[in-house]
Amino acid sequence: MSGVITIKKFLLLAGDAAFLLLSLPATLFIAFGTEFDRQIFIDHLLPFLFIYLFILILFFITGLYDIRSFKSATSTFSTVVIIHGIGAIFGILFFYLATDPAITPKTNLALNMIVAAISVSFWRVLFQKYLAGYMRINVAIAGLNEHAKELAGVMAMRPYMGYNLAAFVSTDAMLGENVLGNVKTFFADKNLAKNLRASNIDTVITAENPHLNPAIAQAFYECIPYKIRFLDLAQSYELLTGRVPVSYVNQAWFLENINEHQKKIYDNLKRITDVVAASVLLAICLPLWPLIAVAIKWESAGPVFYKQERVGKNKKLFWLIKFRSMIEHAESGTAVWAEEKDKRITRVGSLLRRTHLDELPQMINIIKDDISLVGPRPERIEFVQELDKQIPHYNIRHITKPGFTGWAQINFRYARTPLDTYEKFQYDLYYLKNRSLILDISIVLKTINLFFRGP
Repeated sequence: MSGVITIKKFLLLAGDAAFLLLSLPATLFIAFGTEFDRQIFIDHLLPFLFIYLFILILFFITGLYDIRSFKSATSTFSTVVIIHGIGAIFGILFFYLATDPAITPKTNLALNMIVAAISVSFWRVLFQKYLAGYMRINVAIAGLNEHAKELAGVMAMRPYMGYNLAAFVSTDAMLGENVLGNVKTFFADKNLAKNLRASNIDTVITAENPHLNPAIAQAFYECIPYKIRFLDLAQSYELLTGRVPVSYVNQAWFLENINEHQKKIYDNLKRITDVVAASVLLAICLPLWPLIAVAIKWESAGPVFYKQERVGKNKKLFWLIKFRSMIEHAESGTAVWAEEKDKRITRVGSLLRRTHLDELPQMINIIKDDISLVGPRPERIEFVQELDKQIPHYNIRHITKPGFTGWAQINFRYARTPLDTYEKFQYDLYYLKNRSLILDISIVLKTINLFFRGP
């Protein structure tokens, strides 16, 4: 199943790159007319390639390659236009600082950004409206629970992901037919294989454990010669939503999927990357610190920095450092969940939170090895004690260092309740299973987008 999404991402990226490249000769032909020749194209190609690469990176950062959450055509167009505007600014700096002064791209650059934005927008509308519907595979869901219903809804709402729910396989004759709306129903009996093949279904998602019912296991077994694949619900849910369902996984799942002994090289490389990245970011942003400190002190009494005890790897406690964004003594002895419009937040603090500048001192925590650049969010000890009782397997998130940013942070809003934390924990499980340097780099790049979205 994952192959369909990977192919579509690659096709979308290839199309973006192709239309960006084609926009250059089109622009130069408009600008130079009959004087346009091979040498003019060669002179402009290399510098414009750097601009196009910059634009593609911005596409990635802003989520334009997230097949799971395609935006509307209008939203995509506005994002593409804004990114090309930023690309124009980058191009001006690049041309005047790094290229041959013989190339005077003022008009050509502006014209190219317009042509490129229109071309890429046309390609993306074409892809989303027509091409994304191809390469679809027919899927059946066997068994019924809340997660199965959610998956059915995801497939219906996101046809561009390439999965068509073609049938429901009933594992309980009492349910009858038409369980999932207009989706046809098959029964897990001796005719199952024939019915699946007749409907061109080659993948079955099992929402219930077939080992618990010998008759169902036999029906599934007879599908093997027909090359029908069986995926458990956790695998499919993870693929389609980027989460792992907490209520579905058990201890056996963790034994099969969380392999810490294979992460030693990754952990060492990650530590080196953490120290280098935090040191560079600290050096770049250090001039802002006096300005932030003056603003905090000017508005309200109290310290510039705020230290709070958090839970780290293996439940080791440490002090997390942030710029103070609330009034002094915002809590009177008890830990309180932050509210959406929290009256304890100062005006300066509100600005710091919207821009995430209040998080900058955490670079010190990274260098001290309290946290990593990427990982689950570090929680307060009071909340951890509460959540350990409410959320199954919650303690497993402490097998790795918490992070300045993370998969849950870029995919879900700020957690203000235990229910929010339950949802975010499903993203944490996905990260724990799939973490790698490539995923970490992806998360860091997408985190840049958070600075423009607010907390």
